[in-house]
Amino acid sequence: MDWDGKTILGDGWAAYEGPTADSRPHRHLAIQLAIGLNEPVAVTGDHGTFVGPAILVRAGARHRLASIPGGVRCIFVEVDSHVGHAWQSVTSDDDILQAPSHLAHGFRQTEDIAAAMARLTKACAGRVFDDRLAGALAALAEDPGGSGAIGRAAMTARVSVSCLRALAAKALMAPLAQWRLWRMLAKAADIIAAGQSLADAAAGAGFSDQAHMTRIMGRFFGITPRVAATSLRKGHGFRAV
Repeated sequence: MDWDGKTILGDGWAAYEGPTADSRPHRHLAIQLAIGLNEPVAVTGDHGTFVGPAILVRAGARHRLASIPGGVRCIFVEVDSHVGHAWQSVTSDDDILQAPSHLAHGFRQTEDIAAAMARLTKACAGRVFDDRLAGALAALAEDPGGSGAIGRAAMTARVSVSCLRALAAKALMAPLAQWRLWRMLAKAADIIAAGQSLADAAAGAGFSDQAHMTRIMGRFFGITPRVAATSLRKGHGFRAV
């Protein structure tokens, strides 16, 4: 069994639907909602294993999703999005928890994940970033690769690099360098979904080489780009916007 389902890429979110196979413990800069389609899901974190019909994993929480042959629907929402801010703020002391029933039900029943995300985004209160940070993040998302990416983003926002790092750490709940790597992976995913090679994806996203991309993919998702490519290409380059 492999990760041979289908991945859809959206604006500030991504979704995977299908069976899950082995992965190693990892942590990423997105909130993850994992919904079992035909059986419960099990997610193991630093404080034990959580089992239920739907599990919510906060951004930055170290975890591993168990193998689910019957299929899972996973929604990944970026922490700097309106929906991500709302999900990250769900009241609980735990980094891994049973997902609110209304949230799980809506995503389990829908046949159009993109439409469901659009409705949810509209319903969430807008999150206001410092204008300087918003400008820098937009610049960094567009051009995340290379050693000078953060410096270029700071120049765009007309702030010092140290100021930008401080603004980002407070707003994103993660170091800016990690957010930059996350954006590089997102860019690589787009390239892979469009049918290009892993080497082209690594170069186009600004990684030093394919091995670098593989290490970062493992850190954030616990799988390799080659494994991820199967489900990305099943979407035939589809991006929901």
